[in-house]
Amino acid sequence: MHSLRLLFLLLPAAGCVLVSGVSDLEAVSDVGADAQPPPRPPTNEGGVDDARVEPACAPWDFEPTNFTPCTANIGEALDLSASGTYSFDTTTGVLTEPGGATRAPMGTLVMQPGGGPEVRLVSTEALTVSAQSTLRVVGSRGLVVEVNGDASIQGMIDVSAVGGVVPSIAGPGGDDGATCATGAGAAGTSSANTDNGGGGGGGGGFGANGGAGGAGGSVVEAGGGAGAASGTASLSPLRGGCHGAKGGNAASGAGGAGGAGGAGGGAIAIAARRAIVVTGTIQSSGAGGQGAQVAGGIGKSGGGGGGAGGAILLESASLTIGATAKLCANGGSGGEGSGISPSPGASGRAGTCSANVGATTADSLFGGGNGGAGGFAENAGGKSGGPGVLFGTGGGGGGGGGGAAGRIRLRGVTARTVDPAAVVSPAAAP
Repeated sequence: MHSLRLLFLLLPAAGCVLVSGVSDLEAVSDVGADAQPPPRPPTNEGGVDDARVEPACAPWDFEPTNFTPCTANIGEALDLSASGTYSFDTTTGVLTEPGGATRAPMGTLVMQPGGGPEVRLVSTEALTVSAQSTLRVVGSRGLVVEVNGDASIQGMIDVSAVGGVVPSIAGPGGDDGATCATGAGAAGTSSANTDNGGGGGGGGGFGANGGAGGAGGSVVEAGGGAGAASGTASLSPLRGGCHGAKGGNAASGAGGAGGAGGAGGGAIAIAARRAIVVTGTIQSSGAGGQGAQVAGGIGKSGGGGGGAGGAILLESASLTIGATAKLCANGGSGGEGSGISPSPGASGRAGTCSANVGATTADSLFGGGNGGAGGFAENAGGKSGGPGVLFGTGGGGGGGGGGAAGRIRLRGVTARTVDPAAVVSPAAAP
């Protein structure tokens, strides 16, 4: 009894309260003078709190092709308006600004609902690429951008393969091993004797078949088979184009190595809840195949096949493609075969951004077969490489086949406007 009276005397000093109607001390509340109230949740009413509020994801009126909306946190508006080139790496999620500064990693790696390769999903309140800005996308995964409001593409987005290096580098999501199991070109046959050149490598396929490699030694050493058309017009799953193949080598000690194949273009999807307006350029070109190489002052090897163009998917409630817009996923051309000249064959060119002109390869050597042209709107399939030219009892290396055009889909759920002056190559699916 004395201990209970002592506790009652101490309660006021400790700032504690006896809960009414409880016979023993079952509930107390620490609300003394030094205690702090619990923090309030962030609010955007009246600007009282400093904590940033994530934008709410409004309901979508349609289901995007390759992701479920509102499953990721919506980031603030992505405004790319500085003059110069931004670079975004889909492997790391890091965006590098024109001046070299980097932003914290964005987005998450997700599997697509219908299967297919992993992609990086970046969710944002709005997307703007200004006229003076270029967004270059690199990395191993395709890019999906979820836009909770509107997207405006006035400048350039480039997800093309990178040529000019050996081997060339696939665009983001290009050259996927599983999806390119039948779409990659086949290697040209290496020469079995010193008279004949190696066959050209086959061009990569995607939206159509690639071109076959030209035969070496005119008809003796077979060129590589063309990569087959693959994927779907709906771009579900989202994936890039397939690579061309290496040309066949000259016989040991009698010439050079075959040219390397060109890589496939990358994959990008932009889905906006309200509207997408494009007045700039979105490009996903395949790389050209490398020209046949020389050794000991002689070639007799095959050119590499060109890479196929990649994928461009735009979908929104309202979609507008303006007169100045260019949307291109064209294939790269095949590399030239080499003959008896001490010079290597000409390398193929990257896919064009034109609806009526495909990538072609220079005819620079006697004896080597010409590289096949890359696919584009008027002829989506890659052209076959030319055969090696006969000279004496042998012949030169075959040219690499051209890469096929990729795939473009333009989906406007309630409104779709494509100005007739816009460049769309290859032709787009709805």
